[in-house]
Amino acid sequence: MAPLLAAQPDNYIQWQLVYFRSETRKDPAMRAISLLLSNADIRNLGAYLSSLPPPDPVESKDDRPDLTEAGAQLAKAIRCASCHQDGFVGRDAIPRLAGQREAYLLKALRDFKSGVRRGGGVAAMPDAVYPLSDEGLQALAHYLARLR
Repeated sequence: MAPLLAAQPDNYIQWQLVYFRSETRKDPAMRAISLLLSNADIRNLGAYLSSLPPPDPVESKDDRPDLTEAGAQLAKAIRCASCHQDGFVGRDAIPRLAGQREAYLLKALRDFKSGVRRGGGVAAMPDAVYPLSDEGLQALAHYLARLR
């Protein structure tokens, strides 16, 4: 369930660590880790992880091209790229979604929908995913995980 952090935007990594430390975002393991980090450590981790190349493509055949297409249409309909950028590479405090682990993406989408997780800033994520069915969340996660 851990996310891939290579090539995530520097500010995104920093903000998430601050959110874990302040318990704005709740995860016991990440809270414990974040409490050990100084502000300089957080800045350095953000800079380092954002400098790494994005994850390598998954070398497997898409067993659900119908789900991939449904996810692509859904991402377009709810305008995911308006925040996450073309190619879903993220920017500033907005995460890279392309190539992220499918299980992690699905958990994050479900957490935003249920209110367990809130977005930063204007909190666009809960608003974007609230009207989606679980099948829609699955399609979106499947599609995004296959992008490079």
